[in-house]
Amino acid sequence: MELADRAIFPPNTTHISSDDVGLVSYQRQDHLCFKCCGSCDVMLPISCCGFSLFAAFWALSDSLWEQEAVSSMLPKALLAAALLSVAVAECVLLFCRLKLGVCERPKKSKLVRSAPSRFRALRALYRCRPFAGWACRLTFEVLGGLATFFLLAGLLRAFGPMHLDDVHPLGCAYLDGFMAHSHAKYLWIIPIQHDHHNGNVSVAISENRSWCEEMMRLQEEEGYILGMHGAHHDWHELDTPPEHTPTHADHMYAEFQGLNLTEARSRIELGLSVWADAFNGSQPTHFSFPGQWGSKEVVSMLRDEYGFTYVRSLYDGLIGRIYHCDDSFCQVTCKAWFLDLW
Repeated sequence: MELADRAIFPPNTTHISSDDVGLVSYQRQDHLCFKCCGSCDVMLPISCCGFSLFAAFWALSDSLWEQEAVSSMLPKALLAAALLSVAVAECVLLFCRLKLGVCERPKKSKLVRSAPSRFRALRALYRCRPFAGWACRLTFEVLGGLATFFLLAGLLRAFGPMHLDDVHPLGCAYLDGFMAHSHAKYLWIIPIQHDHHNGNVSVAISENRSWCEEMMRLQEEEGYILGMHGAHHDWHELDTPPEHTPTHADHMYAEFQGLNLTEARSRIELGLSVWADAFNGSQPTHFSFPGQWGSKEVVSMLRDEYGFTYVRSLYDGLIGRIYHCDDSFCQVTCKAWFLDLW
């Protein structure tokens, strides 16, 4: 047997029967085929893993409002999606190898055509890859899937709509810089802002008519979408804090975090009242939770009772870049310079 044929088998293989000649031929052709095709046997699981992670995140997007759901359900769902997609891709590859053939299969090989021989071919194709090799392959494919996931998200973020949070007449240092972007679209307005530099006085947007007129001009003439970003965008304490819920540095909670429906309704109605006074009786159709945390019950109330057609979720934050008027409080991932990069 030729040296090239012996290279297909493990180094410790010393006895090769005459029945394995056709199998060796099949293996060698299959090996060269995959080499010419750019190692598609690795790229297929990686691609499937990346797309399945993205699909799983999208499918769960309407459930990711509370921190408990994000911290417990999301990692498990993404891991399950990654492993399932890799397993399916590997099964497809095995089927292609043994049944369909990725390139041309040897036409006169009884070993390939008979069912027992397919099993022997399967065993021979993968017997040189022990458990450790499979573990490394699986790890590589999952990590490659994660890289594909972030690559897809980066492409969507590069060409998707941009958001600007915390817009208010008290000041928005990044408004001009945000409007300079070609994909700037959403302006998320806080109806009532606390002036921390003037005794923490509450300032409603309706008190500044010229600013409201400018916002309406941006919406009507330049196509920006004005959305309601909470009511106060304040932080509050809870008598019975929910378990596993992250807090602000001062042990405070985001505006709608942990509130019951009655408390949430009173805040929403107050914000809508100020909005109507500011924008000539109009009502917003877009809403985003301050701090990105709410609850499924409040989301249903926003849609069913108040007619909001768009409630921003964490998925929107994945595929869109969310800037802030003042990002001094942000960590690295929400700084304007980082968002410009990814």
